[in-house]
Amino acid sequence: ESQIALLALFNNLPGMAYRTARDPLSGRRHVEFVSGGCLRLTGYAANAYISNPTFYRTQIVHPDDRDQVDRVIDAAEKEHRPYALMYRIVRADGDVRWFDEHGTGLYDAEQRLTAREGFINDVTESVSNVEEIRRQSDRLQKLTRAVEQAHELVVIGDASGNVQYVNAAFERITGHGRDELIGRPAFMSTVDSSDSNLFATIRPKLVRGDVWRGNYLISRKDG
Repeated sequence: ESQIALLALFNNLPGMAYRTARDPLSGRRHVEFVSGGCLRLTGYAANAYISNPTFYRTQIVHPDDRDQVDRVIDAAEKEHRPYALMYRIVRADGDVRWFDEHGTGLYDAEQRLTAREGFINDVTESVSNVEEIRRQSDRLQKLTRAVEQAHELVVIGDASGNVQYVNAAFERITGHGRDELIGRPAFMSTVDSSDSNLFATIRPKLVRGDVWRGNYLISRKDG
């Protein structure tokens, strides 16, 4: 009964548990167990793995990732330590997914490998989120470089009108360094006295999130 309960538990796990035995003398392997999650994850039923011990590594793992997967597992087993890796697989329907695998080798009294067991889970959504964050970060870095290298003056302020950022062109044209401006009212040091009400004019648009474009006179630091 306990074995039946354990099997039911494995088959209801969201991932895929496995155990592959290895004859320490001949080196031959056979799959002793693979949980029902293999069908949900890969599109192939357990029989496909049990009938061919190399099926998963040679047919399911993405061709571009197979060598790396083999190297990581071989190195871990030589050092008698667990392994953890992430790689792509190709489902039966051709869909490419990202899998996370954790496993370990089992050894006899003479320290020969006798079995390998582990657990595999689909982490495609997590990887996709990381990739999207990376893409957004790349776009932000490109935008930041473009703003910093622009010839036009760029000022970013908060709703209160205090400076949060000025680009290099702003420093060069006004003569004011960023440390003199950040945290202070945006136009206090640089706007000519004839345009002293400038911020009061444009603030309502900024609060609404609108873009303000216009011309105004500035006073350089050197007068």
